[in-house]
Amino acid sequence: MITLMLFSGCETVQIFDYPAKKQVQERAAAKQTKQTKQTAVKSVPQNTAGLSQKQKQLVEAAYWAKGKKSLSVNGKKYNFDCSGVVGAIFQKAGIDITQDYSKYKGGGVQRIHETLRNKGLIYRPSLPAPGDILFWDNTYDANRNGRADDTLSHIGMVVSSNKKTGETVYVHHHYKKGIVFETMNLYHPNDPAYNSAMRQSGLKKLPGNKYLSSQLYRDAGKAYLLK
Repeated sequence: MITLMLFSGCETVQIFDYPAKKQVQERAAAKQTKQTKQTAVKSVPQNTAGLSQKQKQLVEAAYWAKGKKSLSVNGKKYNFDCSGVVGAIFQKAGIDITQDYSKYKGGGVQRIHETLRNKGLIYRPSLPAPGDILFWDNTYDANRNGRADDTLSHIGMVVSSNKKTGETVYVHHHYKKGIVFETMNLYHPNDPAYNSAMRQSGLKKLPGNKYLSSQLYRDAGKAYLLK
């Protein structure tokens, strides 16, 4: 038996008979919920029904890349950053998304976006498809001016999506964790229970305190259709 002491004004109110067993059950339930969520991200089912062969290869390449400390494909070593990771995954599936880099200015994310935009492969679905490249804005203060004007600051790729629940699992390079799978859900864009944090911690808050993957999501690209 546990005695809880509650304070109301100048009085101390004793509440007896709060069962210790209930506390144990609540802690266990919370722990199980956390473990279930972590396991779901780690073991996303590779349900590739209805996908093209290239999309299937990209999903397989995402699992190949997950957790690696460095990436090399056909003897070429890729930068260990967001665009480098996505570039390596696509190269593993036989697609060179850097093919038009020389035509554009900016970093890897900007060049990939321009490549896809000029080929008509950029769109903004509410449920991105496996193999889609995801683009985000304002994930960090890229130009170091303290403002929310950092467009095309991050990139990742969809591993799976669930039409019923809206859950999208994507692979990307996390600035602290490395190559990981995380989640986004555009059906529930403002709920941290459905969306991984995307904006780097410690930075100035954005208008509306936007920091989730769904809130910073810009658009997507069908790079698996590149020739």
